[in-house]
Amino acid sequence: MAFHPLLALCARVSHPPALTERLIAASARVTDWDTLLQEAEEQGVAPLLSWYLQDLPEVAPDHFRRGLRLLYLRHRHINAVLLKTLDEVIGLLTDAGIVVLALKGAALSLTIYPEMALRPMRDIDLLVRPEQAWAAQNLLVQHGFTAATGPRPADHFHLPSLHLAVDSIPVCIELHHGFFPDCPPFYRKPDFDSLLQTAISFALPSRMAWCLGPEDMLWHVFHHGFHPPLSYEPFKLIAVADVMLLVEKNQDDIDWDKMRKIEPGLCAALPLFHALTPWGEKEVTRFAWRLEEKLPGAGEPFQGWPRRHLKEWKGESLITMVRATFFPSSWWLHLYYGVDSPLSHLKARWVTHPLHILWWARLYASFLSPAIPPGQVMTPGQKIRRWGNAALKIIRSLFYH
Repeated sequence: MAFHPLLALCARVSHPPALTERLIAASARVTDWDTLLQEAEEQGVAPLLSWYLQDLPEVAPDHFRRGLRLLYLRHRHINAVLLKTLDEVIGLLTDAGIVVLALKGAALSLTIYPEMALRPMRDIDLLVRPEQAWAAQNLLVQHGFTAATGPRPADHFHLPSLHLAVDSIPVCIELHHGFFPDCPPFYRKPDFDSLLQTAISFALPSRMAWCLGPEDMLWHVFHHGFHPPLSYEPFKLIAVADVMLLVEKNQDDIDWDKMRKIEPGLCAALPLFHALTPWGEKEVTRFAWRLEEKLPGAGEPFQGWPRRHLKEWKGESLITMVRATFFPSSWWLHLYYGVDSPLSHLKARWVTHPLHILWWARLYASFLSPAIPPGQVMTPGQKIRRWGNAALKIIRSLFYH
């Protein structure tokens, strides 16, 4: 497992009967509480860990519990500032006739978590109509936000991030006009009006706001956390808590027959979270899941290329890079590709994933190869030489300084 079992067990909100015993057993295996505290913060579950251990004072040393409490209070303060800013921003945009849907943490912290502080937020993600995106961006700049100036593709799914310091807390807002980039694993693209029809409201300090409905929220949170492009950062345990809580809170409101048709990979992936933290009896019975608590590589995210850049592989063997890239853990393979049978496992392992890697190799090779003159058609031999030259450049960058 890529993280300590105690952290994985606390990536949830509900408390099944057997969880306390497992928490105590996992705590007994902790050898470095300081490192665990840092890891809990990195994984976004420090407030949840504090919440679970408050009734188990004997399982953790006092200094660790104090550290968790300070992180909880810190996130409570940051979230209060961010949500106050969200309130003001939605007011500005609404008054300008711009319809807004809150995404991810900005909505989850107030709709499914029992306490706002339990869901840390790094930024505020908002979805607007594509034709209103730049109007919304310019309006917020006029009201004190500063837009990032770094390079960004013209067709990126969100505009340059907006930044403002509020009560000494850095606030970052991203205005989305889409959900995901146009690259593998490729995603369906729901239009804004269809999302608005199923949206739900939630209360901010001075107004009501809107966020994605249960089915759309589960779809977005799952794909953002566990099914992003291979070059994106690994998932965090807070994403596990998001998905499990969305299922537990909304299972009676979600049309599961529809979800199985349009999101079979998502539905096939849900039982895999049981290897990290247990599903409750209600969910297991409802969905008739066959659960396994010990799966090979459970919790290990994809760590091959292109997630790790080429320069990060210097000093490591080519075999190590190939193994990490083409032979990820079975748990991750099942999660990412929606494996639900031995046949689909073989297909994902030997066909889908290798072709996925080759798509990225072709993309990177196009950056390393000279541009093709307009109108010129390359012969098969020229294409092979072009790819070969690009491969040599990659190898040199890996093993030669």
